[in-house]
Amino acid sequence: MTPASGPAPELANGARDFRLRMAVIDSETEAALDMTRDRYGRTVHAGAAAASRAHRDKTAVEAYATHLAPHAEALLDSARLALDELPPARHLTGWRAVLDGLATSAAEIRRALDRPAAPGSQAERTQHAALWPHLTPWADHSSIASNLADQRDGQHHKAPLTDEEQQM
Repeated sequence: MTPASGPAPELANGARDFRLRMAVIDSETEAALDMTRDRYGRTVHAGAAAASRAHRDKTAVEAYATHLAPHAEALLDSARLALDELPPARHLTGWRAVLDGLATSAAEIRRALDRPAAPGSQAERTQHAALWPHLTPWADHSSIASNLADQRDGQHHKAPLTDEEQQM
């Protein structure tokens, strides 16, 4: 597969779009939450703060469903294949752990998306709040999977690393 015809650009674009959307969601939520606090940082409008968090959770789930859900599994598969092709190095164990964590989060999100609660219900708000801890790793670490997937389609390592390079 050539870089132009491979699936990595589409996969990476979905992950990038999700990361960008999550950055906007985070910024908007922090601004809204700041409005619910007094000058000492104490929440004085608990209802408005809860509504801001509920909106954040719902918007993040929608962003994942739109940008990343169709590509998450393929992105992780492509990243794992690229990782398997890399020469041995100490940091690869950490990258595998990141990919495993993303896979676990993707499975939890997929499970919830496959069984959505009634729109607008308390059950939906609870479901979205429970997904927030699984959405944030994708916002924070999907760039690792994207970069690995891009390597798989475009770059192949021909020369083995020296012992010193493998220890870095």
